[in-house]
Amino acid sequence: MILLLSGPTSAGDDVASHPIVSVDELARARGAGEDLLVIDVRTRIEHRLGHPPDVLHLPSYRVKDELERLEAYRDHRLYILCMTGHRSVPVTRWLVEQGFDAVDVAGGYLAWRKAGHPIE
Repeated sequence: MILLLSGPTSAGDDVASHPIVSVDELARARGAGEDLLVIDVRTRIEHRLGHPPDVLHLPSYRVKDELERLEAYRDHRLYILCMTGHRSVPVTRWLVEQGFDAVDVAGGYLAWRKAGHPIE
């Protein structure tokens, strides 16, 4: 299930709505073998402290510069993950504006870890 949020988020962001999924929905999609890519938009230090397996690490400030690289994943759903779900919101919205099937992972890495999903 994909939820659409509108209005202010907990980060105070009041731009248009964006698609969002739970960490459990992401885990199910990965287990079902869907064509997807998880993009970790946290800093290098945060990423090194732990992350879900098989993610693309692309800090949020680099996403726009890497648009050409992301074109290879145009036919995949992109799951955008940060630490708590704040930095992923603008990244998700921007990717959706660029025509990607991108969704924000609610709660980010901390929710992923708390739910007991695998980390590296």
